[in-house]
Amino acid sequence: MSLLKMLIGRRLANREAEQRKITTLEGLPAIGLDGLSSSAYGPEAALTILAPAGVFGLVWLTPITLAILALLAALALSYWQTIAAYPVNGGSYTVARENLGVNASLLAATALMIDYVLNVAVGISAGIGALTSALPVLYPYTLWLCLGVLIIIAVANLRGTREAGLEELNAMLVEIGVSKDEARIEDGSGLSRNTLVTPRSFTRLLAYLYGSKYREDWMSLLPVGGEDGTLRHRLCCVSEGRGIRAKTGSLSRALALSGYADSKSRGRLAFSILVNDFSTPPSEVRAWIDKIATALTE
Repeated sequence: MSLLKMLIGRRLANREAEQRKITTLEGLPAIGLDGLSSSAYGPEAALTILAPAGVFGLVWLTPITLAILALLAALALSYWQTIAAYPVNGGSYTVARENLGVNASLLAATALMIDYVLNVAVGISAGIGALTSALPVLYPYTLWLCLGVLIIIAVANLRGTREAGLEELNAMLVEIGVSKDEARIEDGSGLSRNTLVTPRSFTRLLAYLYGSKYREDWMSLLPVGGEDGTLRHRLCCVSEGRGIRAKTGSLSRALALSGYADSKSRGRLAFSILVNDFSTPPSEVRAWIDKIATALTE
């Protein structure tokens, strides 16, 4: 058995997913662990700051600890309610977006990312600090020990993430009418050469997003031809009132443009233009892509 399998276990088959689901009681400590561990450092940090003040400073330790306990109680209740209301998945971003709006959800997501970084940094530092205190001979290797623990935590947390994400993505594609022959997704980066998609699959996805409840937010993310983003200096000749909102894609010997074109006679059209393995200069290919996209507005 390899060391990697000993640390994080074997790969799980999709059929085993049902067996791995957890209840609300099990989910509370699972998703609340980072918050609980963050709060656990509070009394230690307070003691470190108050100790130099002597007895007068230590008097404040009890009120501070009680305040932290009250915060933990509120945190536990919040997680309990979240698990009950969002049994599939309900992170801070999802909950804030559905209840408070886009701006609140982005603030929650930013705060969560900062919290994760600080939580991992403090947790690893405290753990390795305790280890080197017990075994001073390891003190010169503090940095390498911290990095090693960080790698182990990252690998453990990523286990199953790729497989679960691809399963959900493929299920959604089938739901909107994209067959397995039209899209083969290897990973979420879009950089794998084993990821193969067709323009038809892209247009189906674009049509689905345009008809969903996320239309307004989705459209706001796409650059406007001749105005902003990657299309600031492209598609500038489209007549007023018949604009193009699209996302560009560029890799070595591969160019793409996918989005929406406002046609004079046919309304708003979803389109996707993918070009690869070309031998002509990319600038010429890009110019032809723009001509095709512009023709759609007629």
